[in-house]
Amino acid sequence: MRKLIALCLTTVLLAGCSAGTKAPAGPAPKATDKPVELTLHVAFGSQREALDDAIEVYENKHPNTKIRVRELPMQQMMTKDGAMNTAVIEEGDLVLLPEGQALSLWNAGKLRDLSSVRAPQLGELAAPLFDELGKADGKRYGLPVAITPGMLMYNADAFAKAGVKVPTVDWTVQEFEQTLGALKAAGATYNLTSGLLIEPIVRAYGGQMYDPARQAWAFDTPEAKAGLGLMGRLTKAGIIEVEGGAKVRVMIGNGPGAPTLTALPLNLNVQMPGMTFLPYPKGPGGRSVPASAQVGGVLSTSANPEAATDFLKELISDPTMQMALAKGGVRPLINDSKALAAWTEAVGDQTARATELSLQDAYVGSQVPALAEALTGLEPFFKGTATLEEIVPGLIARLK
Repeated sequence: MRKLIALCLTTVLLAGCSAGTKAPAGPAPKATDKPVELTLHVAFGSQREALDDAIEVYENKHPNTKIRVRELPMQQMMTKDGAMNTAVIEEGDLVLLPEGQALSLWNAGKLRDLSSVRAPQLGELAAPLFDELGKADGKRYGLPVAITPGMLMYNADAFAKAGVKVPTVDWTVQEFEQTLGALKAAGATYNLTSGLLIEPIVRAYGGQMYDPARQAWAFDTPEAKAGLGLMGRLTKAGIIEVEGGAKVRVMIGNGPGAPTLTALPLNLNVQMPGMTFLPYPKGPGGRSVPASAQVGGVLSTSANPEAATDFLKELISDPTMQMALAKGGVRPLINDSKALAAWTEAVGDQTARATELSLQDAYVGSQVPALAEALTGLEPFFKGTATLEEIVPGLIARLK
C-alpha cells in the first residue's frame, strides 16, 4: 500500500461492528461478471492517500469493480458568495464531501434518497449523532462516513516562552478565561474569534443559540446569557476579536512563529507543525464540541447505484478498509485493536485523548443560516455599547 499521511487528524470514521462480529444484513449487491466502473468525486485534500488505500482494499475484494477518484479543486467547488457550486458535478456515481456541500447537492436534486439503506450498526460513541447527520426533512441524502469534531490547538513551546501554564484536556471555562488573559498579558500570538467559540461556550453553560427542536432562537435564557457574558468579558478586554459574518481568523498578540493557541473552522482540522490538539473547555453544562461530517452520497446520474451504495457501506464497516484509514489519522469506531493502535500511532497519544474527549461531548454543529446575523446583532453587547436586555428581544424578533 502507498504510504499514508494524516491530512485531517481529527476526522472520525463511523462504524460499529466489532472485530469478529457479523455485520447486520442489508441489501446484498447484485452478483455480476460485468465490470463496473464508479466515479467518486471528493473534496480537495479529503484524506486522499488514505482513501486511495481503502479503495485498493475494496477493489481487491471486488475485482470486477473499479473506482476512479475525481478530486474537486476548491476554486471550482465554491461560488463567489461562498455557496456550493453544484454545477461542478454533472455526472458520475459517488461524492464524498462535507455535509453542507452534500446537502447543497441534495437540494439541487443531484443525490439519491438513501433512506431505505440499512447502515451498519454504529458504536456507542457516534451513535447519538448518526441520525442527525446526512439527513434533511426526515430523508437520508448520504451516509456519514466520518465525523470531524471542532478542536483547539496549542503550541507548548510558545506557552513556555510566554510563561503560561499549558491547559489540560479537562480545563474549564474559568481556566479558559484565565489562560487567555495570561496570554494577552504576555503578548503571545493566538488566533481566536467569536464565531468559532460562541456556540460551544454557550452550550458549555447549558444554553443554546438556536433550539432546533422548537425551531426557535434560545439565547435569551439564563444559561445562554451566562455563556454570552463570558464572551463579552473576553471581547471587552481585547482578548478575542468580534467577527461579523465573513471573518474566519484574526491573529492577536505580537509573538513570533506559530500561534500559541488557535481555533480551527470545522473540516479544516489539519495539524500544524509544533501544535497539539486540545478539546474545548467544559462548563456548568459540561463540555460541548461542535461536530460536522464527511458525507458519502450516491449521485442521481449513477448507472450503478447498488454498487455505489455497497462501496459506501463497506467504507464505514469493513475492518481492513478502516485499518487503511486509521493509518492516515481517521479514528475508527469499530472495535478493532489493530486499527485503534494504528490510529493512535498516527496522531499521537495527546491528540488521541483530545479526540476521544471531544467525541464524547460532540453535538451537530448549527447549520442555521441566520447564525452569522445573530452574531453580528450581538456585536454591540460584545463591544460594551449595549446590554443584552437592550439587544436580545429585538434581535430575536428580527431573526424569526
